[in-house]
Amino acid sequence: MPCLRITADDYGLCSGVNAGIEELAAQGAISAVSVMVHDGAALETAHRLGHLAVRTGLHLVFVEERPLSAPFELVGLLTPSGTLPRSYRDLFARLVLRPSLAVALAREARRQIERFGTLGLRLDFINSHQHTHMFPPVWHALRDLWSAWPASQVRLAAGGWASLSAQGALHLASDLSVLRGPRLPAHRQVFPLGISHAGALTTARVAAVLRRFRASALAGRVDAELVTHPGMSDDRTRQAYRHWRYHWEEELNMLRQPTFDETLAHLGFSREFGRPR
Repeated sequence: MPCLRITADDYGLCSGVNAGIEELAAQGAISAVSVMVHDGAALETAHRLGHLAVRTGLHLVFVEERPLSAPFELVGLLTPSGTLPRSYRDLFARLVLRPSLAVALAREARRQIERFGTLGLRLDFINSHQHTHMFPPVWHALRDLWSAWPASQVRLAAGGWASLSAQGALHLASDLSVLRGPRLPAHRQVFPLGISHAGALTTARVAAVLRRFRASALAGRVDAELVTHPGMSDDRTRQAYRHWRYHWEEELNMLRQPTFDETLAHLGFSREFGRPR
């Protein structure tokens, strides 16, 4: 029975999201937590993750939020309000027009990884907000980051099936990235699932995603993770991120259910437990 890693993304978005993720981690309902460390991230309770049996990793932020770099270092990337591009589409459009901007993103990534290091958490893995690190120019610009942390896994969707969906687009982007390089050994890769239903996962959708993965050539060859976005939102968060159409509480409640592991077992998976502390 293959193991499935259950990763909660976006720790640091707000205190309510943090509280929901911490609750799941304490219950052993998730395997890993990815932490945002952009300017303004809610990190007051991040130290608690170090006492829980979950993997911890960096959730690189290249869109929407305020960067750690000075504005003059990101000329051409920032919006008039001083935030990073509004979405991955906006970011990618800017990089197509000016590929050299990827160098500035690499500097911002180094600052974020340095800030992550001040939290006292282990860097078990690296991924990114809206999966922007898998876009070929960004992937290539971050090559020094991948080599500097050889013990850390990286979210990568290379080798996935083709489809007209967000998941399929991520597979294509990852394939193009590894063609140009750098390539990572299989043990450093973790394959994301559930991307097409980000922020709106249900048990039925999880089941459909896992059935498709089990039928693919990737089953048994790569470490797989279910990418989730649980939490408890507040009015400010719902207003600020209403364009995401996320249902944080619904995903939180799904993962809270003791029957969720039974669902995984019925589909032929066991949940990966986080790394012991």
